[in-house]
Amino acid sequence: MEEVIKNAEEADLLAFAKTFLGTYGTHGFQSLAKRDTDLLLFYALEHSGVIDSRASNHQVARRLKLTPKRVSNLRRDAWARWAEPSDVRDHLAHTLKACFAAPALERLLKQNRAAWKTDKLIPLLLEHPSDRAEVEQFLKSAGDIPHYAKNPEVVLIPHDQVMALVDFAADGLDRARQALIKKSFATNRKLSELLTQDISKLSAGEVRTVLNATVATVMEKSTIDLAAKGLSALVLGYLGTP
Repeated sequence: MEEVIKNAEEADLLAFAKTFLGTYGTHGFQSLAKRDTDLLLFYALEHSGVIDSRASNHQVARRLKLTPKRVSNLRRDAWARWAEPSDVRDHLAHTLKACFAAPALERLLKQNRAAWKTDKLIPLLLEHPSDRAEVEQFLKSAGDIPHYAKNPEVVLIPHDQVMALVDFAADGLDRARQALIKKSFATNRKLSELLTQDISKLSAGEVRTVLNATVATVMEKSTIDLAAKGLSALVLGYLGTP
């Protein structure tokens, strides 16, 4: 931990101090159990950027000299106990941006062609327990049963839930994102041909319906290269560019 603090940026350390001391002070000195205090300390380290919350469990474990399992458990409990809903959604949105970036997505589709062609499932690697818990709850709320690959950190997402999941992470589709989606289609002739209506004139619900249908078309009828670029354009249109 000493090395982590020593190598941290001053701005991150200041953010850590504000997060930890602000929350700890709100609950009153010594009114928190040791476990809650430990979880708050870990959450403040990740939330502030002193520890990269998007690094793998293995990377964080090496820095803190803990086991990856211990890091995973700390992340799960710390975020569940202390994270604000908006911070949880923001973290998931950033994770989805990385998952659906065109190069990563093309590689994923090549390796899992049968899953998305036959079973209509897209595997997403969600190593951070907070992200995984949010996606699991989203699927349950939609009436789906979460399915996993052999790797328990890989959640399988049905094609027709991709846009709804991204919208869930983005906390609702606003006009700015509608404009980004329209722009994404306008710059890709093949994708724009899949839409029969002016997306700027659709409601948020109608946009989701059109895009869900578009995802299915892109995934089922396109080459892997176009499917990756098309799906990436749709997702980043929702979430904004990285």
